[in-house]
Amino acid sequence: MFKDKLKELREKAGLSQQALADKLFVSRSAVAKWENGNGIPSDVNLEAIYELFNVTYDDLFGEEIINEYREVTKSKFNYKKLLLVTIIISSIIILSCITLLVIDVIHYDQFKQTIRENSNFNDPVSSFGEVPQVYLDVIDEKILEDYYDVFIDTEYIYTIKDTSNVDIIEIARYDYNFNVIKKLKYFVSNGYSESIGHIKTTSDDGIVIVCNHSTYYEDEFQYRCYSKITKFDKNYQLEWEHIFTNGENNISDVFENNYNFYVFAEYSNFSNDYSSSVSDIKIYTFNNNGMIIEEKNVTNDEWGSISFVLFEDETFYIYGRYQPINKSISYVWEYNLDLELVDQYEREKSWNIKTYKSSSGLKMYDDTLIINNKQIPNSYGKINLCLKLDTGYLLVFNNLIDYDWDYQRKHPYASFIPMIYQTVYLYMDSSGNVIWCKSVKFR
Repeated sequence: MFKDKLKELREKAGLSQQALADKLFVSRSAVAKWENGNGIPSDVNLEAIYELFNVTYDDLFGEEIINEYREVTKSKFNYKKLLLVTIIISSIIILSCITLLVIDVIHYDQFKQTIRENSNFNDPVSSFGEVPQVYLDVIDEKILEDYYDVFIDTEYIYTIKDTSNVDIIEIARYDYNFNVIKKLKYFVSNGYSESIGHIKTTSDDGIVIVCNHSTYYEDEFQYRCYSKITKFDKNYQLEWEHIFTNGENNISDVFENNYNFYVFAEYSNFSNDYSSSVSDIKIYTFNNNGMIIEEKNVTNDEWGSISFVLFEDETFYIYGRYQPINKSISYVWEYNLDLELVDQYEREKSWNIKTYKSSSGLKMYDDTLIINNKQIPNSYGKINLCLKLDTGYLLVFNNLIDYDWDYQRKHPYASFIPMIYQTVYLYMDSSGNVIWCKSVKFR
């Protein structure tokens, strides 16, 4: 190769790189570059080399083509320049990314702090006191954890569990010592998602179950609800069942008095093309044989809806809303057992009303929760269940303590941030003294 031939000629002539450079009127580094293969002399310098060493083009290059050789050496030079530029640009990009990451972390932390300051978060509740083993078993077995699947009355506690069959659920009946009395397999409905609205003990020690089936017709863009009420005797033998087929009835609650059953529902009538025309509040009265003996409209073509129903002193209190022309009103209707309207009035700030399940029936409160004449701090969270036991009260709270920020970090395009919350169990004796507290944290 040229670089080797040049070095060989120089050394045979007894010339150093500097001496050769002086004879060619170039710098020593130019000669060094030629001999290292990083360059090739210009045509003028090549002529001088031919004359100095008395050689020809073929003697120096052989079969090499000088233009291709120049392209190769030029490419090597450009590659080094490109590598250097790439290193510089990469360093700038890395430093920029680090800077942006630091800024993003700062902004993200500020966002978290802003959200926390403007949200109804509580601090985590710490456990205290000695928890008896029976309640530790209740907590470990998660009997009362999901209050949506827990129904309580003065006699029993009912829980719901899924089974391997999507159409069948298991209903377990517990006494207030948390012993399982009986279990029942309940058919929901083939093809519909299940929703158990209520399970209540009847006066003959049987049970009544309210179930709302829902489905969605994609072709007609319609959401439909089909409801049923089922009565079992004390041995869990089916006595009667009524399925609402005339329009849509989404049952909110059911009450028994003197062997009659009062069912409160949101009724929607459908036209031939399945488009809903109106929604209203209705009350149905069933006799002990499952026959409807009376039907009452609370609202008439006014888009009525039920928030919840209370039953006290033989009076039904229906908390809901209805929409006269261009207005939505929070309202309370009071009906007696003969379904006669006793009173009705508008209620302001209904969004402050909270409800919870109690062994004495559904309870409500506005801003202050009082159990057994003792005010319960909201730092325990939102109360879901209140069980009146022989020696006191067992309260179950849902305490929202934060968002799952790690999930948000890993899924930046998620449309929601999962909540982090506690289930808090609080035991209060009959004198109103808090004896122990047990908190379980989960998402």
